[in-house]
Amino acid sequence: MPTLSMPTLHFPSTLSFPSNLPSLPSGLPSIPTEFPSLPSELPSLPSMFPSLPSKLPSLPTALPPWPSSLPSFAELQESLPSKIPSASAVLESARSLPPKTIAVYAVGAFVAYCFWLAVYRLFLSPLAKFPGRKLAALTGWYEFYYDVIQTGMYWEQVGKMHEEYGPIIRISPWEIHINDPSAWEPLYSAKNDKYDFGIRAIGLPDSTVGTVAHGLHRRRRAALSPFFSRRGVERFGHVIYSAFDAFAARLEDARAVRAEAVARAGRGGQDTIDAVRQLSAEDEARAGVVDMGGLWHQLAVDIVTEYAFARGYGLVANRERGDRWVEMLRVVLRQAKTLQHFPLLLRVKDAVAVLPPRWVRALFGDGLASVVAFQDDMRAQIGAIMRGAPDAGDAIRYKTHPTIFHDLLRSESIPPAEKRLERLWQDGQSVVIGGSETVATVFKHITFHLLDRPAALARLRRELDEGGFMTAAMRAAGERPRWQDLERCRYLRGVVMEGLRMSLPAVQRMNRVLPRQERVFVLPERGRRRRPGRNGAGAAVTASEKLVMKEWVVPRGTPVSMSPHLLHFDEAIFPRPREFRPERWLDDFVADPVAAMTTGKERRLAKYIAAFGYGTRICVGMNLAYAEMHTLVALLFGPNTPHEFNLKLYHTKVEDINFKHDFVVGGPPLESKGCRVIVE
Repeated sequence: MPTLSMPTLHFPSTLSFPSNLPSLPSGLPSIPTEFPSLPSELPSLPSMFPSLPSKLPSLPTALPPWPSSLPSFAELQESLPSKIPSASAVLESARSLPPKTIAVYAVGAFVAYCFWLAVYRLFLSPLAKFPGRKLAALTGWYEFYYDVIQTGMYWEQVGKMHEEYGPIIRISPWEIHINDPSAWEPLYSAKNDKYDFGIRAIGLPDSTVGTVAHGLHRRRRAALSPFFSRRGVERFGHVIYSAFDAFAARLEDARAVRAEAVARAGRGGQDTIDAVRQLSAEDEARAGVVDMGGLWHQLAVDIVTEYAFARGYGLVANRERGDRWVEMLRVVLRQAKTLQHFPLLLRVKDAVAVLPPRWVRALFGDGLASVVAFQDDMRAQIGAIMRGAPDAGDAIRYKTHPTIFHDLLRSESIPPAEKRLERLWQDGQSVVIGGSETVATVFKHITFHLLDRPAALARLRRELDEGGFMTAAMRAAGERPRWQDLERCRYLRGVVMEGLRMSLPAVQRMNRVLPRQERVFVLPERGRRRRPGRNGAGAAVTASEKLVMKEWVVPRGTPVSMSPHLLHFDEAIFPRPREFRPERWLDDFVADPVAAMTTGKERRLAKYIAAFGYGTRICVGMNLAYAEMHTLVALLFGPNTPHEFNLKLYHTKVEDINFKHDFVVGGPPLESKGCRVIVE
């Protein structure tokens, strides 16, 4: 490569300025007229950088070849330093540590984990933006305390949090709760899964009601729906009448026992209520006092078991067995919240079930022994059907009519794996408990409020008589009212709907998981939503009361829940919600209920009732429940019936029937003796 050089430049030896330049101000320093001379030649680049080579190396004409193959995993493993300790060596080293050191490390790791978990849940979680109590957002033990230690009282805290923080709150590290009527339809009409934690309390994971996945639930429900359809219920109205006859016989017995008690009290039939009150609480049964809650429950069990299994349990006729059943249900419901927080206890219960019945009774009491006996009986009944009814002909000849299990075994909508004995008995238990306790709770409330409000009872009897639903001519002819006709009695329907609203047969919050996409809820920023244009008392909303709406984006995969009791007692929808007022439903009446169902018309208030669930998971046995409520209320309280009773409340206040505890269904105060009456 040639040597680089700079061209030679020539400059004059001196530089001079003209002598006639204008003079500068006297205050400035003088500028020199001559500058030092510059060199005549600039040095060349090599002379300035003598260390540079005279020739630069040439660039390579080709890159080195790429290796034909990469080293194997074994070769890489061999190339690793041999000093890396193995897992066994690390474990052996840890074993050699003193126990105190291990304990310190373990405690330190646990504290660090808890600290990080707290920071994440309170500040970094996608749910951290939602308002609520920090302790509830921090740990699930907050809910456990109120559910298990305080016996089903977390529902009360959820309501208080809504009053404090607004219509959307965070009630646990994982769950969002909403209190706004406008959110019910979009949340529960979508094809969302249930929240696994929310349905653990049922204790029947393989049943239809306990199914988590929406698609699987739809298939299981399709197999049950024809059996509980409106047409199917109408065909078996005689089941309800037959069960009521046994119910009336129990009340007749109570009336006779009461008459004897009054005679023993020496009051000669005068002031009879006070005469009964002279007896001790232990002698109430012998005094003719009837616990209507328990009796209604036994009647509901007899109806649903005869209807669904073609074999009624006969609890009303067998008082001792009926009392054991009520105690069994009390045990099942009291353990619901514990099972929800500790699902492994289900395995313990299954292990107990294999013990001999006398051992179970001795070790765990009559309540759990009755639960095990009930489940064994359900398994035996299904097993007999599976062995003896291989085709539809045998199934139809089973006793009086086919059972729910026959429909399930013949169904083509569920695969053979869904027809296992261990799954079917869970469906059977859910039908019995769900079809009895919820209905009995409604009956108990209707009984109390009609007896507590004589004017409402008188109006009901008058409308049933004057409307031609229950006339003296029908009684003389031995005719009984049909559900289809009774449903058209406006005031009777108002009594039933008001009973559903106030009784809250299903009080547990209803959870759904948003698995597919995030959902946006437009809710008031604070406070409860009012009915548009009106406030809770019915007055016009002023400009200062207008609500500020806000968008809340709930991430997908988040469990979202709402609670029926907050909907049923919303003053914006039901003014004076704590009062039993069947009149509020008169404007909501639809003359032809069947046409309303087929045409999709909505009743104004009925869409705000969630007593049977809501949306795609609404109770499959709802038609049977409506038939029972309309028919039995009319038969007990209506005019011109074969059995007419004059019932009076006995030491019962509204606090004795209102729900206080969340046992999946609404439970009264623990000290309550129920809705007690005497029969005259």
